[in-house]
Amino acid sequence: MLTEKVLSLSSGYGNEAWLMQASVPVARKITRDVKWPVAIGIFDYNAIVVQYSTRPYSEFVLQGSTVNKRFKLFKSAMGQAFLSFCEKEQRDEILEALRNDELQEDLILQDELKIKNFISEVRLRGYGLRIGKRGESTHMALPIKYNKEVIGVIGLSIFSSCFNDTIAAEYLELLKRSSLEIVESLKEMLSSE
Repeated sequence: MLTEKVLSLSSGYGNEAWLMQASVPVARKITRDVKWPVAIGIFDYNAIVVQYSTRPYSEFVLQGSTVNKRFKLFKSAMGQAFLSFCEKEQRDEILEALRNDELQEDLILQDELKIKNFISEVRLRGYGLRIGKRGESTHMALPIKYNKEVIGVIGLSIFSSCFNDTIAAEYLELLKRSSLEIVESLKEMLSSE
């Protein structure tokens, strides 16, 4: 028989609370180790909403808090990570909802081939990426997957002037390990009931 914790996670009820409980210590550890800020986001209707950020703990911050800010799915690293790595059925539902949204301005939604190429490119790279201009930050993000479902995303910000292929590879491995650590923590929490 499924426990209440497992049922609440699978039904979406309490998803954010469980995710935050598992991810906050991991995000803080990353920032302690590498100094760059980390954010945890969740999908909400047509965007990724940052639920937690280590910006207050980072020595390297270009802007204020991102908590509760909404980031577009195609234009942000976190949005790309979610959209590109969620199950096809969920992605199709999201894209349909975006196409039907009167306020949607992403021209890519009008071209199915461009969407497929975009998703393929992100999946091939292995992470969402938004490269900022000089004097801005660049963001990398990976999905947090629990039982094949993307339940959130974890992202790291770095000064654009510091970003290169070597740094990307290093932080990609760090984010992969961290995403797995969050999922293992979630499993432990849910099995302890």
